[in-house]
Amino acid sequence: MGFLILLLSIFVQATAAIALARTCGFAPGLAIYAILISVCMGIAGRMLQISTMGSVNWTNYVAGFLLPWSQIVGGGQLLALLIKNAIASMMFGLLIAVGDQHNLLGMLATSKTSTTGERTNWLTFAIGLLTVGCWIVLLAAWLTMLRSFVKHQSNLLTVLFSNRGIWMPILLPPIALVISVVLKVSGHAWYALLIVGIPLLILLLPVILMFSVILYHYLIGKPIRWN
Repeated sequence: MGFLILLLSIFVQATAAIALARTCGFAPGLAIYAILISVCMGIAGRMLQISTMGSVNWTNYVAGFLLPWSQIVGGGQLLALLIKNAIASMMFGLLIAVGDQHNLLGMLATSKTSTTGERTNWLTFAIGLLTVGCWIVLLAAWLTMLRSFVKHQSNLLTVLFSNRGIWMPILLPPIALVISVVLKVSGHAWYALLIVGIPLLILLLPVILMFSVILYHYLIGKPIRWN
């Protein structure tokens, strides 16, 4: 439930930033977006103040929706929590608005090949569609993994400095996503797919192996017994 609220909140922030920047102009739209974020922080603060300790009710869900970046930027005192979420939300909105102003989604959908400079044919379009699908799956898997890592810690920095052995699974997916997007925009469709596909395969390898074993036993007529 909390993960779905997180995804919905981020989607709403992205949509609001794009819509305001398009309808009101880039700078005025972002100014209105910042004002709305500040109002949301005030509402979230009030929800947390009236919530009952030790119980989860609608006020906690509303606060969680309005403070989607808490598990990344960390908790702390109420004022610090609100300020950090406000900064993270405004930075996210700025990045989304800048990407929309430069038609990033359009560039991803109609990228050009690096050799001929012509628009993509059906095969390259399929590769691009598969790449975008891998981006979404990798991002969802990374957010789920990140949520499990920070579940018993106050924030992401605490997790990183408490156990350096998990730096690779935490830092590799976002780095791969950024590199893959850059390669896709510059026209290197195959490299973009490989860059994002390999980390995704590593993350999902245990699940793939489990289902492969189940499928194998099903095909040979000896289903696995789960005791």
